[in-house]
Amino acid sequence: MDEGVVINKDDVMEIAMNFSDGNGVDAVIITASTESSEPLKIAGQICRERGRVSSVGLTGMEIPRSIYYEKELDFRLSRSYGPGRYSREFEEKGLDYPIGYVRWTEKRNMEEFIRLLSEGYLNLEQMITHIFSIDDALDAYKMITENPNNEDYTGVLISYDIGKEPISKIYLKEETKIEKKKGVISVGVIGGGNFARGVILPILHELSDVSVDAVADVKGEIASFIGRKYNSRYTTSDYKGILNDDSIDLVVITTPHNLHAEMVIESLKSGKHVYVEKPLCINQSELEEIIKVYNSTNSTNSMNPTNPSIMVGFNRRFSPAAKELKSRFSNCRTPLMIYYRVNAGQIPKDHWMQDPEVGGGRIIGEVCHFIDLMQFITDSKPVKVYASKVKGKGNIIEEDNISVIIDFKDGSRGIVLYTSLGSKSFPKEYIEVFGGRRVETINNFRVGKFGLQQDKGHKEEFKRFVNAILEGRSSPISIESLYYTTLTTFRIIESLRKGSPVRIEE
Repeated sequence: MDEGVVINKDDVMEIAMNFSDGNGVDAVIITASTESSEPLKIAGQICRERGRVSSVGLTGMEIPRSIYYEKELDFRLSRSYGPGRYSREFEEKGLDYPIGYVRWTEKRNMEEFIRLLSEGYLNLEQMITHIFSIDDALDAYKMITENPNNEDYTGVLISYDIGKEPISKIYLKEETKIEKKKGVISVGVIGGGNFARGVILPILHELSDVSVDAVADVKGEIASFIGRKYNSRYTTSDYKGILNDDSIDLVVITTPHNLHAEMVIESLKSGKHVYVEKPLCINQSELEEIIKVYNSTNSTNSMNPTNPSIMVGFNRRFSPAAKELKSRFSNCRTPLMIYYRVNAGQIPKDHWMQDPEVGGGRIIGEVCHFIDLMQFITDSKPVKVYASKVKGKGNIIEEDNISVIIDFKDGSRGIVLYTSLGSKSFPKEYIEVFGGRRVETINNFRVGKFGLQQDKGHKEEFKRFVNAILEGRSSPISIESLYYTTLTTFRIIESLRKGSPVRIEE
């Protein structure tokens, strides 16, 4: 590679041609930051035929076709850090491409930078213009965004006192200890994702006998936002602070699925009532451990209000449509046949729910809903399951397109058709129930005279659970039902693998 030269924009064409003996340069790297597409035009003009243009900066993207077409130029956009950027497998799990195939990955680029820095080959001191203490961090951001004193800055660092105890809990009210109100349940919410903010927290806020006193999220700014909105006593980035708070009665868990089991177990051991969004857990060993801990904490008197109870977010059984449908089969003397069609829609393969170690997949993460509703309708536990899936063709996920036959102890049979192949314009859920010369249906849990509203039972499930806690009754969904619903999802996966029916309990 020849040595580079620094040139003025107005002379770029002449100097580039002289520099390359009239052929044009082999490659151009664009590091400009502008809304204009002029850098792409200049790069094309000075490049030789079949040369390369790589854009590292942020510019306009109107590529002049005639220049790039006539020279057959190769244009590339460079992702920051290198191969592996934006991939959950690489950035969150620490995996890496084999070095024989990709020499410089995001991880190896960063390792080399740190090596050069540690050995003194890179000196960044001249770039550092300001150092702020973490306590003065707001002043640092104000200088950058507003710059009231018109200061010149390049590298702005935040310094930390490594001997200082980190702050993980922030009190939003002056009083750190509040006397518990009789008849009001103190709630600690763990996880501040979209579902928690959009569904659960507004419902809890509406209930007069509930107070959202603590919020935990690994992202402190999210916890703080939620805590201030719902007038909580404190927020924290460490959920264990909620578990160690004796004033908290109920823990609401809305974290990624792989964290559910550990948090449920710790909450039970701390003597807390637990509401956890579905699923209860993502493998059978976790399920068995939850049941073991639950039984040990409820071994004396199951009706004692101080004994912790579990509720999983199987809301559909609390919907008006489901309760009305079940009532119409209350005197039925025959087994029931249930058909449950789910137009689930697609989610990408790299979505966290599709990761078996994080989300557990959609069978564990969502099909559990439909098994629970079938248990509610039949009042019977599942005993055998047979599942099959479509064979992959095109960009589909086979396990997102399954049919499941579930046999229940009372002779009833349920069929779930779960697919991601349909259109989003079509309703998501449709249920038909046959028995005792009756046929009843639920169409996407629509309610009202004209069926324009949807009620999936979210508010009712919290009202029922809160009342059960206040009155010292057991959870609205029995621990046995939670166990069999969750176990059935694992057996569905086993049946898909074996290609044959599987008994729920061996």
